Amino acid sequence: MKKYSGSLVVDAPLPLVWDYVLNPRVLGEAMPDVVEYAVDGSSQVKAKVHVAVGPVHGVMNMTAEIVPDSVPHQALWTISGTGMGNVLQLTGVVRLSPVFDEGDKTQLNWDAEVTMSGSLATLGFRLVDSQVKKIAEQVFENIRQGIKGKSGAL
Repeated sequence: MKKYSGSLVVDAPLPLVWDYVLNPRVLGEAMPDVVEYAVDGSSQVKAKVHVAVGPVHGVMNMTAEIVPDSVPHQALWTISGTGMGNVLQLTGVVRLSPVFDEGDKTQLNWDAEVTMSGSLATLGFRLVDSQVKKIAEQVFENIRQGIKGKSGAL
């Protein structure tokens, strides 16, 4: 199991960011290399995602879900995927907090734990590790950019 974390500041008020982060359609749109996706219920999205890591290329079937935690402004997320003889499991936490000294901004912190098996896992830790971190950072940057477009605040 490998752990990842990151943070970014969003130029939008916390309630707007919270509503946006919990929208499963946003998660579907924020994942890079999505071939297609469909919202399934109020918190889940199913997607086909193109994967290209070293010599491994193909499409994985992913199911992603984000739900509010009992802690205020904290959400739990899971992503599971299968395809090309690989299994991916990600669990994580998204935490939001207001940034008081910079106006109406929101700090978004995230943590994730990833496990995988199959040819992706055997490729070598460094190659897969850098791709996973890059994809996770891109998801949250895409969310930030989506909020920018929605709120006009950035």
